[in-house]
Amino acid sequence: ANYSTPQQVLVSGIEDADTINESATITLSTAGVPSRNVAVSVTDNDSQGLMLSVAQVTVTEGGTASFFVTLISDPAGSLVVTLSSSNPAAATVSPAALTFSSANYAVPQQVTVHGLLDANTANEDLVIAVTIAGTSLTFVVQVHVVDDGVVR
Repeated sequence: ANYSTPQQVLVSGIEDADTINESATITLSTAGVPSRNVAVSVTDNDSQGLMLSVAQVTVTEGGTASFFVTLISDPAGSLVVTLSSSNPAAATVSPAALTFSSANYAVPQQVTVHGLLDANTANEDLVIAVTIAGTSLTFVVQVHVVDDGVVR
């Protein structure tokens, strides 16, 4: 009999769609012996990321263009994505922030780029930075602003 020989038990984590570390309790039991609980910690292997509907947009001065943002993974809680223009004199972005949660992380949220009227007749190029707040993870959307040809 091998009752006094330690037996190896293999515990495997299951792949999931979120970025949340988890824990579980495994109960070991057999007839005639008191049960034993073993605590297990699961370190999640997923990382958060963003999916942008486009890599670039073109907008005319005085006009608008849109793109959409979703998260790649279910977040551990509420997650804020900030948006900013590298040249707010040529184009602005709204809203300035998007909030994602487990309920809406896969639902595309709309972002609008506004081409601003200026006093010159030059086209302008800039980027919209899309950043997961509290991280250095930033994605960009290239923006080409087509001038309306009017000198103001």
